[in-house]
Amino acid sequence: MVEQKPSFDIYKAFATTVFETGVHENKPPRMAKKAWEEHINEFAVLAFNEEVRMSDIGVSQGITTQAVQCRRVRTQNHLLGILPEEYDSVFSQEALVNSFPTRTNTLTNRRVLNRRQGGVVSAVMEIMDKGATYEEAMTVLTNDKELRVSGIRRRLRELEYTVPETNIGRLGKRRALIENPSTTSEELKKYFSEMSISCFNNFSKGENSTLVSFFRTFQSFGVKVNPRAKEEIRLLEEKLFEKGIVIGQLPFMPKQPDGTYKHFATYHYHRRIDVPKIEEQKDFMMLFLNGLKSMHSEDST
Repeated sequence: MVEQKPSFDIYKAFATTVFETGVHENKPPRMAKKAWEEHINEFAVLAFNEEVRMSDIGVSQGITTQAVQCRRVRTQNHLLGILPEEYDSVFSQEALVNSFPTRTNTLTNRRVLNRRQGGVVSAVMEIMDKGATYEEAMTVLTNDKELRVSGIRRRLRELEYTVPETNIGRLGKRRALIENPSTTSEELKKYFSEMSISCFNNFSKGENSTLVSFFRTFQSFGVKVNPRAKEEIRLLEEKLFEKGIVIGQLPFMPKQPDGTYKHFATYHYHRRIDVPKIEEQKDFMMLFLNGLKSMHSEDST
C-alpha cells in the first residue's frame, strides 16, 4: 500500500505498470472488445496527458463528464484487480482514489487551463515560454498601455514562473508571505491570528485578491452550512487544518453610538490559492457536516 502523500505521480506509475505488464489486454467479462479498447484509450489519455480534461473527452465521445469519470473508475478498478500480486503492496484502491484528483492541480494542467482563459497573464506566459524574462515580457505588453501588475506577478508565481521581487513595504511583505505556497500551516495560522481589519480589507479587495470568503467558496461547490452553526463551523475548520488548509477568523465589531464596539459577526476567510485544495475536500466536508447533523438529531430525540 502506498504510504506517501497523494500525488498524480502515483497514478501515472500505476498506468505505466498496467501497460508494461500487459494486463490492459485482458478485458472484463461480457464487455465487447471495441468498448474495452475505448475505455483503455481514455484511461491512457487521462493518465499520461495532464492537459486533457475529462470534459474534453466527453465532448469528443458525445457523453457527459460524469460518464467519462465512471468509465475511468471502472477501468481502473478492473486493471487493479488483475495486476500480479507482487504489486499489491505498491498500489491500492485508496492510493489511486486519492492520487487522481491531484491531476487537476499539477503544474502542467494549471498552466494549460490558465492559457485557455486568455487575458494578460496568458499573454505574459506565452512570451516567457519562448525564453523571455518577466521584465522583457512586460515591456512588450506595457509598451502602449498601463497595467496593474501586482495581480499578474502573483498569478505567475502561483504558476511557478520566475518573477523578481520588487521593493515592497511592510504590507506587501506580509501579503507575499501569505501568498507563498511554501508557507506552512502553522506559519499561516500565526499570520491570520495577527490579521487586523485594515490588512484584511487590503488583502480581500479585487478579483485577484489574496483572501476570499470561506463560506462563498464552499457554497460554490454545493456544500451548505448555516453560518450561525458556530460549533459545526469550528469543528469543520479544525479538520481542514489537519489537512493543511487554514481558515482565518476576523470579528466584525462595528462602533456603537455610545462609543463601544459590539461583536456583530465573524468573517471566515482563506487564501485564494487554496481554493483547489478546498475543492478536493468537497466530499469530505459534506460527509462531515452531515455526520454532525445526524449526531445532533440523535441527541435531540
